[in-house]
Amino acid sequence: MDSSDTPPVDQPAPSGPTEQPHAADLIASAAQEPLAATGPYPKQGEPASESDAPTVPALPGVPAAPQYPPAPEQYLTPPGQPPAGYPGQPSGPYSGPYPGPFPGQPPYPAPNTQPRYDYQYGAQGSQPPYGQLVVLGAQVPPRREPPQWLRSLARPFPFWITLVAVLVTLALFGGLALLGNDWAQSALFIGLAAGTVFLFVATLTIVRSIGGLGGAQNTHRLRQYVSAGLALFLLLGLFGASFVLQTPLHRAQAASFEGQKQWQLALTEYRQAGEKAPASNDLARVYNEWAEQSTAQGEYSAAIDFFSSVLKTYPGATSQVARAKTGIVATYIAWGKAALDGKDYQSAAQRLDTLLALDYCDSGCQTTAGAADATAYYNLAEAALATQAYDVAVDKFHSLVARFPSSPEATQAHADLAKSLLGLGQKQRTGVCSQAVPTYQELSTKFADTPEGQAATAELAQPQPVIGRFTKAIPGGAYAILAKGMYHNMPQNEFLSKVSYPAPRVHVNADGSFRFNALAQGTWDLVWATVNANGENYLFAYRQSDGLSYFQAKVGPLCAFDLGPIDEDFPPGL
Repeated sequence: MDSSDTPPVDQPAPSGPTEQPHAADLIASAAQEPLAATGPYPKQGEPASESDAPTVPALPGVPAAPQYPPAPEQYLTPPGQPPAGYPGQPSGPYSGPYPGPFPGQPPYPAPNTQPRYDYQYGAQGSQPPYGQLVVLGAQVPPRREPPQWLRSLARPFPFWITLVAVLVTLALFGGLALLGNDWAQSALFIGLAAGTVFLFVATLTIVRSIGGLGGAQNTHRLRQYVSAGLALFLLLGLFGASFVLQTPLHRAQAASFEGQKQWQLALTEYRQAGEKAPASNDLARVYNEWAEQSTAQGEYSAAIDFFSSVLKTYPGATSQVARAKTGIVATYIAWGKAALDGKDYQSAAQRLDTLLALDYCDSGCQTTAGAADATAYYNLAEAALATQAYDVAVDKFHSLVARFPSSPEATQAHADLAKSLLGLGQKQRTGVCSQAVPTYQELSTKFADTPEGQAATAELAQPQPVIGRFTKAIPGGAYAILAKGMYHNMPQNEFLSKVSYPAPRVHVNADGSFRFNALAQGTWDLVWATVNANGENYLFAYRQSDGLSYFQAKVGPLCAFDLGPIDEDFPPGL
């Protein structure tokens, strides 16, 4: 109805102060019936004048407010006071008109009226969200929404994005796996990459949650959270496993290398897995396997080195130590026989000698290695005899006969050893003749059944020269005489009989030297004399201790006897 149809009805102003209604009463009456337009307020739809005071429009029926927010009663103040904190309220009793906050605005509350407090819900006839009361005229700030890009990020990703992300991650892991030097290092690289991807996915999930991933309007939130959680779980597990599995991976790759016969790589991986001396069975086993392969390939020196490493470095790996000893025996035998086949008798003898000297070369080893070693020594001796290296031949024949007396080669060597001895003795007679004596004596006693032994016996019985040299002036008619049985103070007749014929005598050369060509073996006493037409004058030197001859020629087998320098004067001539 317009304002011209129903003129406003003036209400008499109260003559005095009126009792201020309680806010609870106002709310209760507003909930029971709509408020009528009273007083000077215009009706709904009519323009308001400056002198008109606004009236409160009728409110629809309002249901009872829930417990939250609190009931309006909490806003009640003592009688005569407005509710605390209401904007624009006077702080004291209402004693006059309340000026409007802006020019031209009617005073509030209206003069000579009681203040009223009106509550309504957000929209006409709507139910309040969560029972929240909205004060008329108050501006409620809207709920802050995340930015559009963040809300877009919270939506489910297209399948192709997920597929590409998975493929890129797998490609990254595969590429890193190729960068490692071994499985453990590759696993470590992959684990570190998984940790990085874990942080990225976790951060992305948190950002998407802020963007509304967990909101009620997102019907796919459960699936998205489950997939993200599963991915994070797998990435975190991969990160942790890359550290936990370092030792097992080293050991697994070591076993793989061992199966592929890549021995050095296997040793490296086993060491990185924690294996070490002196009790590592794995390291010792690899060395033994490496040595056995080397033996099979003819690399005997390397095989011996590997087997020896087990004995020296891993004594605690008892089973592998026994295996290494067996391998050394087999390797030395194979090595020696290979040298024999190649006619390298010197190397064969050296290797077999080394084996025979080992304390773990048992009776079987001694028999097998001894037979091969005897063959090596026999061939060495025969080769030396053929080149007239008699000293080498005699040495090898002696070793053969002394060390392997029951071998067939020792029997075969008898005749050739006699030849070697005779050749050696003859060579010694031209050098240091005294060294030839035991050679001839051995030949004479042990090889009498051979022509060489018989010849040696004859040579040993032959007379030998005696030589010497006077160092002082030599007179004319100087002679050296060898007699037997000379002594001090012997009677003159006996003396003359001993130095006279047939006692051998030779002329002393001007340089003082003399030589008796052949004297029977035995001891001869030296007498020297000056002979002229008037007769012979003799000298004889004797030892003070026993009176026997001082210069004696002890003629022995094979060699001339040298009296050496004689620092004596000749007697004057008669």
